[in-house]
Amino acid sequence: SFHVNMVHAGYANKSNSQLMNDTMCVSVLNGSVVVLLYSSVPSHSYLRLASSTSLSLGFYRVPTIAVGLREDELNKKRLYPTLVTSTPSFADESSVFLQLLTTLNYLQVSLITMRGDSNGLRFAQKLISNAKSHKIHVQKQIVLDGNAELVRFNESLTQQFEEVTSNVILLFAIKKDAYRLFSISDWLLKGKVWIVNEDASQASNAPNGLLAPQLNLDMEQAMRDSLETLRSGLEVIRGDELPPTSCAKKRDQWTLEESPRIFQALCSTRTPKIRFDSHCRREFVDYNVVNIIDGEKERVGGMIGERLVLSREREIIWSGDGHRPFEISLPRNLKVLIVSDPPFVYSIPATSSNCSSLSMESVTLSPNQIIPVKGEWFPCWEQLGSSPHPRHYFCCTGYAIDLLNRLSKPQMGTPTSLHHLDTSFSFELRLVSSYGVVTASPTSGYNLSGAIQLLAEEEADMAIGAITINPEREQFVDFSEPWLYHGIRIVEKATPRASPMQSFLQPLQSSLWISLLVSVIAVGIVIYLLDINSPFKAFYVVHSEDPSSEDRVGLGEAMWFVWGVLLNSGVSEKTPRSGSARVLAVVWCGFCMIVIASYTANLAAFLVLDQPEKSLTGISDPRLRNPSANFSFGTLLHSNVYQYFKRHVELSTVFRKMEAHNVEKVEDAITSLLNGKMDAFIWDSIRIDWEASRRCELRPRGSLFGRSAYGVALQKGSPWTPHITTAILNMAESGVMEGLDHKWIGEPNGQCIPDAVKAPDRLGLSSMRDLFVLLTLAVTLGAILSVIEVSFGRHRQKTAQNRKLALRYGRRWFVVMKKRRLTPRVERAPSYDLDKIVYRRGFAGLQTLSLQEAWRNNLMRRKLDPSRIEKERWRPVHNFTSHPSILFCTRCRGLVETHVEYRAGIFAYLSIITMALFGCWPCAPLPCFLSFFSDYLHICPVCSHRIARARKMGTTSFYV
Repeated sequence: SFHVNMVHAGYANKSNSQLMNDTMCVSVLNGSVVVLLYSSVPSHSYLRLASSTSLSLGFYRVPTIAVGLREDELNKKRLYPTLVTSTPSFADESSVFLQLLTTLNYLQVSLITMRGDSNGLRFAQKLISNAKSHKIHVQKQIVLDGNAELVRFNESLTQQFEEVTSNVILLFAIKKDAYRLFSISDWLLKGKVWIVNEDASQASNAPNGLLAPQLNLDMEQAMRDSLETLRSGLEVIRGDELPPTSCAKKRDQWTLEESPRIFQALCSTRTPKIRFDSHCRREFVDYNVVNIIDGEKERVGGMIGERLVLSREREIIWSGDGHRPFEISLPRNLKVLIVSDPPFVYSIPATSSNCSSLSMESVTLSPNQIIPVKGEWFPCWEQLGSSPHPRHYFCCTGYAIDLLNRLSKPQMGTPTSLHHLDTSFSFELRLVSSYGVVTASPTSGYNLSGAIQLLAEEEADMAIGAITINPEREQFVDFSEPWLYHGIRIVEKATPRASPMQSFLQPLQSSLWISLLVSVIAVGIVIYLLDINSPFKAFYVVHSEDPSSEDRVGLGEAMWFVWGVLLNSGVSEKTPRSGSARVLAVVWCGFCMIVIASYTANLAAFLVLDQPEKSLTGISDPRLRNPSANFSFGTLLHSNVYQYFKRHVELSTVFRKMEAHNVEKVEDAITSLLNGKMDAFIWDSIRIDWEASRRCELRPRGSLFGRSAYGVALQKGSPWTPHITTAILNMAESGVMEGLDHKWIGEPNGQCIPDAVKAPDRLGLSSMRDLFVLLTLAVTLGAILSVIEVSFGRHRQKTAQNRKLALRYGRRWFVVMKKRRLTPRVERAPSYDLDKIVYRRGFAGLQTLSLQEAWRNNLMRRKLDPSRIEKERWRPVHNFTSHPSILFCTRCRGLVETHVEYRAGIFAYLSIITMALFGCWPCAPLPCFLSFFSDYLHICPVCSHRIARARKMGTTSFYV
C-alpha cells in the first residue's frame, strides 16, 4: 500500500537553503516514491519553488510530476532528469501556429520575439525548424529589446520592418511586453494578420483581429492527467528497495534501477488524451483558436491532436478594415539583372533617352557580324567597377526582355487566396557581365560571381535570361518554374565533300597531264613535218589559182587531227598522207586508247572512294573522349557548362582537354569556329540552334545531354517567386511561350539545307560542274573568236573593195592621161567657176552664196586680204580643223560649206586614262568637254552626211 503525504512548501520568506533543510530533507525525501508538485494558481513563486524542488529531487533520482508548469527550462533533462510536466510548454504552441498558417494558406511570415525570453527563443527555434516541412518561409526574425526606451523601441521596430513584404506577423511575448508593443504599433495593424501566443493575447490592449492559440487544459484537468500518469508509475514498483529517507549522499539499488524504471513508466503513459514524446514532453494536447473581438476571446476553431479545424473561419474579424489581408505586400519597383546574350538580350548604346521610340535596329554581335533586330526596346544601364564609376546607358530588347515585359503585366488565374492581388510591377534593367556561378573556396567555402552574387547580396530583386537551374545556384537564390527547357550540345563547322573546279583532273597527277600536253604538241608538229617533207608531193601539185581541198596537211590541221584522236571525237578533217606520218598516227591512236581507258577507270574509282569526312556523333565520340593534339574544342570559362564537365568524373579527360581552348564569350567561340581555330564548341542547345539557323556552315552534332532548363532567379525567399511561377505556367498553357520561341529563336536550321542522308555516293552535277564550266568557257571563247573573225573579215573585205575601187579609177585615170598626152595643148580657162552656188548653215537656217563669196569669207576668217590674191590661182583648202571647209558632197552632189562638230575620240579617251593613272582624278573628265582633245567632224549642212573626220593626233578619214 502507498501513503500520500501532503507537504506545504509555500513559505515566501524562505531561501533556497532553508527550503532544502526544512522541506526537502525532512518532509519530501521521507521515503517518497513519486513527488507531485501542484499549485491552484500558477505564479512566479510557484515556478521558483517547483524549479528548486525538481532540481533537488533530480539529484536523488526521485521521479517528480509538475502540474501547470509550462516553462521550457523545465524540459532540460540535464538539470531536471526526473521531472515530468503534465502540460505542454509555451514553445509547443509553435505547432499550433504552423497548422493555423497552413489552414489559412499563409506561407510567408515574419516573427517577433523578445530578447532574454528563453521561452521565446525555444519557440522560434521549433517554429523555424519545422516551417520547411509545412512549406512556410520566415522572411525575417525580429528580436526586440523589451527594456529599451519607448522611442527607441518604436524606431527599432520600424527599421526592422522596412524590407519585410509579408503581411503575416507572428508574435511571442509575455503579457507585459505585448502590452508595450500593442501600444505603439498602430501602423502595423492595418492590413496585417497578427497571430500571437496565449500569454500575449491576455494583454489588456490587445487589438481587434488577433488570432491566438488557447490551451484547452485548466489546472483541475491538469491535476487529473497528472494522477493518471502517476498511476502508471506506481504500477511498476516492486517494493524490494526503499527510496531515500534523508539527504544522505549514497547510490543504492533504488537510485540505479528502481527510480529510472518508475520514471520510464511515467513517460510511457498512453491514454486517449495523455501521451509523451521520447523526451518525456507532453504532446497532442487540445488547443482552441480564439479571435480577439472588442477585448473578448471568440473561439473560431480548435486543434485536436495534430489536426486543426477553423469551424468559424468566415466569422473571423481581421485587423484594420476587417477584410482578410493578402499574404504579402509585393514591392512594385524591381531591380532586374540581365546579360547581353543574344537572342535573349540584345543591347545597343543609347543614342537618346527614349528607347521606346526604337523599333528595327542594327545590333553588332561581332566586328564582322551586324544583324537587324525588331522589338520593343527598354532602357538599361551598366556599371563598370564599383559605385563611384559612372553608368553607361543602353537600350535593350530580346527574348528575356519580352518575357519580363509580359510578366510585369497583371496576371490572371492566380490562387484563390491571391485572387485580388495585383501582381504587376515596374522594372529597372541592369546589365552585368555574366549570370554567375558558384565555385569552391578554401576560405569561405564558396565564391559567388555575376548576377547570382548580386542576388545573394540583395542588391537586385530578379535576374532573367539564359540562367540554368542547378543545385549549386539553388542554395543561394530561388528559381521560378522553368520557362525554357534545353540541354548541352556540340556544334562544329560543316566540312562537305570538296568538289573543286579541277575535279576531272584529279584522277591523273600533274606530271602526267603536263607530259600528255607536251606529247600532243610534239606529235602534231612531227606529223606536219613528216607530211610536208614527203618526197611524193607530185601527187599534190595543183594549179596555184585553183585551190583544192586535197592539199597536204597543214600545221593547224595536224594539231586538229591529234586532238581529235586524243578526245575520241572523230572530227578530224584531214589525215596524214605520207607513209611515215601515217605510221606515227597509228601509234598515236593506240597511245590515246590506253590513256583514255586509264583515265576513265581512275575517274570512276576516284568518285567511289571520295566520301565526306565523318562528323561528330555526340559527347561519346572518340575524338572527344580521346582527343588528338590537332583537334581542339572548348566552352565558356566558369559557366554552367564548364561546371557540368568539371563535376562529372567520367568527363575528366574531356574537361582537361577543354581547359586550353575555353573562351570568355560565345561570340569569340563562334568566330574561332568559323575561322578554323577551333574544331568544336560545346554550349547550351538553344544558343547553338539559334546560331546554326543563321549560319548554315555551323551544324549541331549529336543528341542533347545534361538536360536542364532556364528559370527566373530571385532572392532567397522572395515573395515574387510563386507569382512569377504562376505567370510562366499561365503563359505556357495559353501558347504565349510558344509564340516567343518562334519570334526570337525560330526553327532550328530553318533556312539551311540539311545534311545528306546516308546513301551510295552518286555522281551529281556538283561533282562534274567543272566540265560544264569548261564547256561554257569554250563556247564563250568560240564566240569571242567568232567576233574577231567577223571583224577581221569585214576589214579585209573593205580593204579589198577599196583596193578594187582604186584599181578601177586608176585604170580610168590612166586611159584619160593617155588621151591627153595625144591631144595638142591649148590655153584653158580657170579650173573653178567662182559663181557656182555654195550651201551653208546660217543663223536662220540653210543659206546660199557664191563660191567667190564663200572664198572671201574664208579669207577674212583667216585674217587675210582678199583683194591681194589672184582669183585665177584659187584652190580649195582641205585643212580640216575647227574652221569650215568648202567641199563637194557625194550624197547631195553639190558644193557645201561644212558644219564642224566636236567629238570625243581615241585621243580624249587615252588622255582620261593617262590622267587617272597619274592620280589626276579630278581632272580626268575634262578631255570629254574640251575641244583641244576632240576630233573635228565635218558635216554637210544640207543632208547631214558626214564628209570627213579629222582625228586629233591622227589621220583624216573621208566618207563617200
